[in-house]
Amino acid sequence: NRACKEKLTKIPFEISKPGVVGEVFFTKTLRELIKAIKTNADIQIQLGMLRLLSVWLYDCPTAQQLLMQSSSHMQFLVDLIKEQRSTNLHVSGLSGMVIGCCLLNNSNNTKNDTDGDISSIIINTITRDIGIDKYTDCLNKIVKSEDFVNAEQGKSHMNTEDMNKLMFYDYDYILFFQRVLKQIMLKIKPDSKMKSITSFIDSPYQQNINNEISQQLVQQLKDRDAIILDLQSKLATYEKE
Repeated sequence: NRACKEKLTKIPFEISKPGVVGEVFFTKTLRELIKAIKTNADIQIQLGMLRLLSVWLYDCPTAQQLLMQSSSHMQFLVDLIKEQRSTNLHVSGLSGMVIGCCLLNNSNNTKNDTDGDISSIIINTITRDIGIDKYTDCLNKIVKSEDFVNAEQGKSHMNTEDMNKLMFYDYDYILFFQRVLKQIMLKIKPDSKMKSITSFIDSPYQQNINNEISQQLVQQLKDRDAIILDLQSKLATYEKE
């Protein structure tokens, strides 16, 4: 929740000397993300930090302010979105989600060091430096990716060359991404009815996936009930003996 995330933004990454203000965990995470991407670290590390930052920034004005304090941090994320051809689609898309989370749930009175609220600055940055269509496209590519769809269906993403590779997304993050995505689209395209990107989320194909997941959960509950009834029957027989 917001209170926990706000407190976490104030926690120093390491204990500093008396009188010296230490770097907080949030900015340390930002710096390590940039380092990981620049050094082409394992993709799981890159995506893990981007997912962490997106969840942290959502509904957390203090974290949003920390991100906006350094223009280099924002510019780095913008460049990842602009350079989609040379950047992993998941890195580009999650960078878009990180920026998009700054559009949401911040007070109009929450300002950074420049004039204007954070939401207006982000919208201007997207419009001027990226382009609305290019920005929404990077998010759309994630939604349509095999990794996203597999996670939504509860399937692990397994690489044929490395059968121990972990999936890029978990189901909880899929739900988070879809919910926030709709809010972002309403913010940057209030009159578009989100046709360009959320049509896939709400399509019959996606609804079928959700129905299949629901049916699987119902069957699992039925199987569990059957096991419980069987155990109760055996216990009753044992007590009679």
